Amino acid sequence: MLLRSESSAPPERPPKVAHLTVVHHVDDVRIFVKQCRTLSAAGYEVHLIAPSEEDTELDGVLIHGLRQPGCNRLVRMTTRGLNAFRTARRLDADVYHVHDPELMPVALFLRLLGKKVVYDSHEHLPQQILTKPWIPAWLRHPLSVVADLVESTASRLLSAVVTAEPYVRDRFVGRAPTVITVNNYPMISEFGAPAEDWSSREEAVCYAGDITELRGIRKMIGAIEGTDARLLLAGRFSPPGLEGEVAREPGWSQVEFLGHLPRPALTGMLARARAGLVVLSPVPNYVQANPTKMFEYMAAGIPVIASNFPAWATIVNRHECGLCVDPESETAIAAAINWIMEHPAEAARMGANGRRAVERLYSWEAEREKLLALYEQLIGRGEPASSRLTAAVR
Repeated sequence: MLLRSESSAPPERPPKVAHLTVVHHVDDVRIFVKQCRTLSAAGYEVHLIAPSEEDTELDGVLIHGLRQPGCNRLVRMTTRGLNAFRTARRLDADVYHVHDPELMPVALFLRLLGKKVVYDSHEHLPQQILTKPWIPAWLRHPLSVVADLVESTASRLLSAVVTAEPYVRDRFVGRAPTVITVNNYPMISEFGAPAEDWSSREEAVCYAGDITELRGIRKMIGAIEGTDARLLLAGRFSPPGLEGEVAREPGWSQVEFLGHLPRPALTGMLARARAGLVVLSPVPNYVQANPTKMFEYMAAGIPVIASNFPAWATIVNRHECGLCVDPESETAIAAAINWIMEHPAEAARMGANGRRAVERLYSWEAEREKLLALYEQLIGRGEPASSRLTAAVR
């Protein structure tokens, strides 16, 4: 009598998950670098539906490109959204993870099909609308109210909501079935050990991220003019025409514009600088937020020069990892830059303090456990995941 070998049983299919965005680039740090790669490494079959000119595979993640060149906001909400839904439905994933408010109709349609759907709220949408320059001023407040109502009502029908900020989480508690915060803290493994020889660093400060008016580009250029230092600048201008405007300002001669950098090159830029700038304007969506770039500067072992918002100042002062300034004052920003340049030993100590704080409290290595616990609960892999999730929510 022949006995069936255990090895003859068909292998269990790994859970399939699909992340959807019509706004963010394929290499978005939160979506691809952190979440998709974390899930892939944990054994999930991961798909990313995002704007791209090609379908490809990257670091174990299957990319499904949404090809609409010259895409504007209307196209994102209609054509791209429809194509994203078609691709998502074809994939027949176990869990869908939606990253844009524009995709809320897609999220609800997927729920109607009986799918498990997670909504990832990167920012406080109603507050964000109040500062959008492309929205007429008279329309911002009523549109903000409508967005709050739609987003909060729709979240009741979804499987879970993930937020990038603790204060954003409060909007969804009591509405969505499950709400957790997965902070955008840096991956320590990306940064390596900071160079101990502070003198090897250039007489320069840096900024990396989206380059906009509200994120302080004009103030940074005006401030650098009041110093002998240079500004290492990396990122994408928004709107694109802003680059031409600021390039005509006198301080631009002290700027080294590096464009959008891949992650390895970005950490290389941080290794050159003596401080990182995060002097965002005092608008509601920034004042309460945890700025990702501030934690990345800390992870890189350099002091931060940050806006003096109470929540930010609490972190900077607690860990003695930088200086807080009035983000509206070019003079104050310039004074902080000059202090960093004139006090290398103190600057090195601040950088080391920030690095230790990230290792203990502000790393993605800790945050990813919350994400994995949520997915294990949604997939139904067992009680331990639910226990970890409950602890994370608390």
